[in-house]
Amino acid sequence: MHGNVILKFLAQLALDHHCARLEWMVLVWNNNNVACYRKTGAKI
Repeated sequence: MHGNVILKFLAQLALDHHCARLEWMVLVWNNNNVACYRKTGAKI
């Protein structure tokens, strides 16, 4: 749950600073986080 809050905050920060993209890494074995990021539309 906290991951979503942080991700939304970082996405807004990137928009506010006119960043072209937001990039991060997730360990493929971390199924909970992979599922969370997929729900946001992330490409994994």
